[in-house]
Amino acid sequence: MNSKKHISIFFMMVLFFTSVFGLEPPTKEMIKKYKKDGTWAERTAKAKSFGTYKMPEGSGAYLRYKLKKAYFKATGQKDKLQNIKTPPMGWRNMPTTGDVNVLILCVEFQDYPHYTDKSKVESKVFGGGNPDEYPYESLHNYYYRASYGKLNLQGDVLGWYQAPYDRSHILKTNEGRETFIKEVFQYYDNQGVDFSKYDNDGDGKIDYFAIIWTGPHEGWSEFWWGYMTTFQDTDFEVDGVKLGGYSWQWENYYYPDTYDPNATDIEYKPKVLIHETGHALGLPDYYDYDDSVGPKGGVGGLDMMDHNWGDHNCFSKYVLDWLEPTVVVKGDQEIELSYSEENPDVLLVMPNYTENSPFGEFFMIQYRKRTKNDKTYPNDGLLIWHVDATLNQYGYDYVYNNSYTSHKLLRLMEADGLEEIEAGGYADAGDYYTKGNTFSPTTRPNSNSYSGDRTGITVNEIGDANETIKFYLSIKGIISYLAHYDTRSGLWESRLTLTAGGNLGEEVKLSVYDNEGTYYGTKKMVLIQNGGFSKKIPEIFDFSIPEKGFIEIESESTATKGIITFKYLPSGGETSLPLTYDTSKVLIFPLIEQVDGKSTGIAIINTSDMENTVKFELYDYWGFKKATKTITLNGKAKFVDMVENLFNTFPLDRGVIKVIAEKDITGFALTFTEGNTNIIAIPTNTIKTE
Repeated sequence: MNSKKHISIFFMMVLFFTSVFGLEPPTKEMIKKYKKDGTWAERTAKAKSFGTYKMPEGSGAYLRYKLKKAYFKATGQKDKLQNIKTPPMGWRNMPTTGDVNVLILCVEFQDYPHYTDKSKVESKVFGGGNPDEYPYESLHNYYYRASYGKLNLQGDVLGWYQAPYDRSHILKTNEGRETFIKEVFQYYDNQGVDFSKYDNDGDGKIDYFAIIWTGPHEGWSEFWWGYMTTFQDTDFEVDGVKLGGYSWQWENYYYPDTYDPNATDIEYKPKVLIHETGHALGLPDYYDYDDSVGPKGGVGGLDMMDHNWGDHNCFSKYVLDWLEPTVVVKGDQEIELSYSEENPDVLLVMPNYTENSPFGEFFMIQYRKRTKNDKTYPNDGLLIWHVDATLNQYGYDYVYNNSYTSHKLLRLMEADGLEEIEAGGYADAGDYYTKGNTFSPTTRPNSNSYSGDRTGITVNEIGDANETIKFYLSIKGIISYLAHYDTRSGLWESRLTLTAGGNLGEEVKLSVYDNEGTYYGTKKMVLIQNGGFSKKIPEIFDFSIPEKGFIEIESESTATKGIITFKYLPSGGETSLPLTYDTSKVLIFPLIEQVDGKSTGIAIINTSDMENTVKFELYDYWGFKKATKTITLNGKAKFVDMVENLFNTFPLDRGVIKVIAEKDITGFALTFTEGNTNIIAIPTNTIKTE
């Protein structure tokens, strides 16, 4: 069989024969109780079988299409933009924009009468709802705000249907649930209801309906819980339409509350319906189903599809066609964003995009403010999302999810660096990027890919969170370091030689820092093919530079090679050091000498933008530790000193120095003979750590 034809048939089967489930999250109290009573493993297995932890099957092809379209538009490739074809949309239960009719069926049982009048349910689904419950006052209002007015949910509430039996009469199986649903539909069909109007896209199915039932829930992932699924009996139809996706949820959580039997807050609230409707629109759960496997913490609860909190994130809104982000693939620029609760103003940053493999990792940046659907959120500021939307071999489905894969589909980057979400905790105010925060390849968390490859993305100089927020976004190329220069008059001369060793010339950027980490400026230049330059340091730059410092070099590839030469003018002694691309949290200097008139100096650069704790350990060649010293370096600062000053003494003739840091560093050592007549450069040896 032709492989392309085989894949196409497989895709069509996925679109039309896959059941879709969506599951309401458990509370912290429930999780604690289930782990204690031994039912947790059974419940998580049942939850996983629903499949709601992952994006709908077949949906990945659509986002690939959107990303290609966005990239071609951002890079001005109009010819390719015109030739993109929209993929099949059969995976989508219901339209995500426009006027969409939704059906709500309220049902009660002989042993569990309803508490909420139908008129109140109507108000809380399609009307203005209860202002005291804002921003979850009504399904319609919530999604009208979330979609920037693009989705207008309307429809009808039927009920309360009175079942002529107790709730226990219903078999707690898929077949039992569908038998009951058929009974309800047949009842209202006999009353003259026209169900065909709920087929919004004309595919012969009711796109989405919701069942609101009375009585107590049975706990997370059980039959009487909140979830979304797809009607399986394809032979059943009313008014010429079959039944499609539907959600199944309680009238109220407290009926009675398992943990608070005295609760009186039992009137219907639409928050669960809002969450389950997110599934109907095509979103997965972002919370972690099972903390014993895969990544932990979901997105820390900070999303409607995590713990029913606040608005939908910008990635979800992009998937649902509610916003079109500004795509950034390279360069440096000042950005000003409006708050995304009211404005579809979002950045999508994907510097490593390639047309042959376009659907992988990227970052999305939005400004979230405590207003609209985010009124109850803990802070105002930037939220940065790490998305890995890699697709499977067929190019239709996402590889990653937030529960069972090696890393997450959607990860919230925590500005405070505490990584509490990744340990299974919850999001808080410290996770917002605000004034004074930086996000870069060397911060925690960093902007590197999951493979560890550098994306070069840096977000810094964040301004005040007002009606808008300003910040600086840069995408840097490959970074290397010339770890030291000294131009003190009459003492030292430093010369930099740089060449483009590849087949093509390269643009390079040379950024100068002093030893305290103060930035002085950047010089841009283009190295011609197989050419370059060799100049004294002061001759290179057209701005003032410090007498002593180091140079950070940004290039397009590792083909840029260089060397810096130091000459001690009084004696004529000189040496040289190559530029280094390697950084690590652990460095080894295998030969440190303090004998026969020799002395050694050591230099360590904190390549991180953040404060870094650095520990020096001195060993003899038997492996015995002889001395230690711990220092703190500011972001981009450098430590330079002779080793006898570093340790206040040097009890060995020769030894090994190991340098251990919290964040990445680089460095070198220089051994001097008496009078500096000879200088020996000792490049660092890096030890890679996880």
